[in-house]
Amino acid sequence: MGFLKNAISGGISKGLSDGIGKGLRDAVGKAVEKAVTPAAENWANQTANSLNQAADATAQATNATAAAQQNAAAAGMNGAFANLQSAAENYATAVSMNLKQCPACGESCTADRQFCPACGAKLPETTVAAAFVCPSCGKQNTVGTGFCAACGTKLPGVED
Repeated sequence: MGFLKNAISGGISKGLSDGIGKGLRDAVGKAVEKAVTPAAENWANQTANSLNQAADATAQATNATAAAQQNAAAAGMNGAFANLQSAAENYATAVSMNLKQCPACGESCTADRQFCPACGAKLPETTVAAAFVCPSCGKQNTVGTGFCAACGTKLPGVED
């Protein structure tokens, strides 16, 4: 009887336990896999979709920020060029207040001269800037302007 007891408690019992354990483990593993896999796949898909949406939103925000920065830079550049143009026009007008232009050869010289240093012709009494003083309101306009900025009168320096 001791032999049978040892056989049952040792080998047979262990064999049954291992067989039942393996079968039970396999069955439980398959049941868990069957229950968990769809939920895990669903969670993974939702997470991937959320990450894609976040990436799209980030890309849109980045593009909007870049566009706003480009617009601000362009506006800044336009303002800078407008200031530069205004400064150049003011400088040209200030310089032209001390210039005369020879009617014969077109040479420019300082307002203190009576005769052209290039061709000897008599210079006009007025400076280049005088041609851009409005005859109606007296405003000194920027050299090269066709019409008075204050009243719209055609300026004497404008050729027909």
